[in-house]
Amino acid sequence: MAPLETGELYKGKGNAKFIWDSDNLSQLYAVAEHLTRRFGDQLLHEAKIDNVGSDQELIVLDEACGTGAVAAGLMDTLSEEAKGKLDLTMVDLAPRMVDLVNQRIKVNEWQNVKVVLADAADSKLPSSHFTHIFLNFGPFIFADPQAGLAEI
Repeated sequence: MAPLETGELYKGKGNAKFIWDSDNLSQLYAVAEHLTRRFGDQLLHEAKIDNVGSDQELIVLDEACGTGAVAAGLMDTLSEEAKGKLDLTMVDLAPRMVDLVNQRIKVNEWQNVKVVLADAADSKLPSSHFTHIFLNFGPFIFADPQAGLAEI
């Protein structure tokens, strides 16, 4: 079998769909979070998320959320008051990643968070709804990276 192109990982070609939904990969991805989280934290820093005022609306989208590295950084960064005003939507195409994120939300007792099983390149979420959109490693695995970036 010929190697898969990066963009084919989410198209379900060959064994690609199985790869993203497998327990082994999702567990490995969770372990690798000590690396991916650093990039997510940098995104949050660049967005000045720690400077969000107590009177500001915070409607956040975490595209291609994986195991929730960006969301974890967000929860560690925000004040309790800001978390109370947070509306966080997390999107991933892999059902196993969505399962892992839902477990994480429950264990950490995160409030005002929902997880959507959807293609980040065409999530069907409302346009211009979010105050902040974060996309950490998604473009590397999108079937159509341009479409994925256009979605944000």
